[in-house]
Amino acid sequence: MDRSKRESERSAAQLGERFAAADEAATKLGTLQRTLFDLQASQVPLELARDKLQRENEALTSQNAWLDAELASKAEELRKVKQETAKEVASLRSANEEAAAKLAETEATLARVRAESERRALAVETASAALRDEQQKGAEACRALEATVSAEQRAARLAAEVLLL
Repeated sequence: MDRSKRESERSAAQLGERFAAADEAATKLGTLQRTLFDLQASQVPLELARDKLQRENEALTSQNAWLDAELASKAEELRKVKQETAKEVASLRSANEEAAAKLAETEATLARVRAESERRALAVETASAALRDEQQKGAEACRALEATVSAEQRAARLAAEVLLL
């Protein structure tokens, strides 16, 4: 019976150990279940944050594509404006060069006209002085002629008076 008691005690000890191991396993299982529940509970906000970040990423990707298209469009517009401006600048430079050439030609013509005008003004002044001299001589000749005619008329009247007497 000793043997049976020992075996019974040994079986009871094993059973106690198994119960203790089962209790410990149940405690660990409870702890793991709580940890799993806590992790699942904390995972929900993380998943929501991940979904939000994915939506923001999609929106930013879409906005970035739109901005790239706008940038390409504006760059093309700028290229066209630069091209048109370059053409306009070239045209204005050409017009400026033509105007400068015409101005130089006009200034040269003006200088020639001024020189000719001064030459002619001098000729007119010289001719005017000569004309005044001739008019003065003519006026003096007229006065001398009138004086001569007047003297002859007096002499003829005196001669006629003498003859009538």
